[in-house]
Amino acid sequence: MIIFINVKFIRAKHGMTMPPLALRCAYLDNPLGVAPDRVRFSWLLEGSGRQDGYHIQVFHNGLGCLSTETPFWDSGEVASGDCSDVGYPGPSLARGGRYTWRVRVRDSGGAVS
Repeated sequence: MIIFINVKFIRAKHGMTMPPLALRCAYLDNPLGVAPDRVRFSWLLEGSGRQDGYHIQVFHNGLGCLSTETPFWDSGEVASGDCSDVGYPGPSLARGGRYTWRVRVRDSGGAVS
């Protein structure tokens, strides 16, 4: 079983001191195929602040990051400093499907990317 994940980057809002960058899925940059049980998200933080939370959205067909499409899965706001090896507990992903994901982070001052 293979699924396809297409990673997209998002711009940080003005004033965010540590936007997420280098988004990866299954430890790979723009992987072409990922086994469904290996979907793990990670990102790096620019700057020196501390992440207090994150919010991940996954979109089917790779278009959601650029539109108002309803996410296939939405983590909601998660209070966590994790930014590596974050699991995907959402609904089953379609074999051969293409997905896009995005993440926004919240710093210790409450600013979001």
